[in-house]
Amino acid sequence: MVSLQNAKISMTWKEDLKTLLITIRCQGQLKIYLKILQKIKNKFFSSESMEKGKLSDNLNYLLELLRKEGIDNENILNAISKVPRENFVSEIQREYAYENRPLPIPCGQTISQPYTVAFMLLLLEVKPAEKILEVGTGSGYEAALLAELGANVYTIERIPELANSAQNKKKK
Repeated sequence: MVSLQNAKISMTWKEDLKTLLITIRCQGQLKIYLKILQKIKNKFFSSESMEKGKLSDNLNYLLELLRKEGIDNENILNAISKVPRENFVSEIQREYAYENRPLPIPCGQTISQPYTVAFMLLLLEVKPAEKILEVGTGSGYEAALLAELGANVYTIERIPELANSAQNKKKK
């Protein structure tokens, strides 16, 4: 049993923990992974950033931030507001879903920062019924946004766990 009572966070400690968590997660030990993450969250992170009841407020804040950063395409902003990013991250990360930063997903991957996703969509100039091939499905969030914009999305993922997870989210 690992005790986090007297642990101090250092870059080495964080990197070692990250490696351990990735290994545990990729070996299918989800319950152990989530317990460790919950203990870390309770010990080191305040809950002031976001609470479940405030997700819509945080979404509105994110949309305003994206507008200020030059994302002015209302179709993209509407897609971001309709596709719940919190459904594409782990339970422990949901309260951070609408922060403008990447978040970890299984197997050492991340869900991209919302600004990065919005900027890529802006550059793509997605048109309804357009065929788009996405290489690297990850969480499936970008594919869901593309589909919300009306594209016919084909996506490929080399990591089976991510591919299965994204496929399950598509069914919901």
